[in-house]
Amino acid sequence: MTMTNIIEPTGIGAGTSNSGYSGFVRGTAARFPRGGVWSFAAWYALGAAAFIWGSRPTAAFAAVVIVVLAAAAAGLIWAQGRAGYKRFAADAGGLHLGVDSAGDERRIDVPWTDVQELQIVAASYGTRLQVVLSPAAQVRFRSAGRQLADLAFMFFVPVAGARRNFPAVLVPHRDPVRYQIPLVKVTSAELQAALARLAPGIPIVVSG
Repeated sequence: MTMTNIIEPTGIGAGTSNSGYSGFVRGTAARFPRGGVWSFAAWYALGAAAFIWGSRPTAAFAAVVIVVLAAAAAGLIWAQGRAGYKRFAADAGGLHLGVDSAGDERRIDVPWTDVQELQIVAASYGTRLQVVLSPAAQVRFRSAGRQLADLAFMFFVPVAGARRNFPAVLVPHRDPVRYQIPLVKVTSAELQAALARLAPGIPIVVSG
């Protein structure tokens, strides 16, 4: 069922203060480029292939190696999907995505005047916030080529790539133009109440 928020919050919940709200973005979007978390699977797959090619183990032992490495890759992906990093904030001026350092290219500030609608969708282990932008908003899209370069850097330079890449939460989607922010450690009702207090007049649609 979908409903539009028409109530005012009755108090300040977890993650909020008198001046704003800060939230935890899911690790897969906060730390990695879009699709970058699957680099873990690729690394472990290459590791398994190299081991089997080089050592020529028995079929049974090769199967054990594949299962163990696949489980390790799945565990890392699962952990990043559950981890939360403070890469989202909202205050009277608007929304702030990415790192805390002003001026850093891995931070985007979205004033409320650029926001047409906020959509909150219930998700497993958290919520997904979609920030639909107005047609007049100035948006910097990231080309497919640059996103592929981000993935390549993440794959070939794992440590630096994980720390210096352009995370998915900062890459706007098209049709409609929007930022998609997967949040953890917050319910739809808590997020709705916090944003209603900070963004009066902007429609907030909650679904799920």
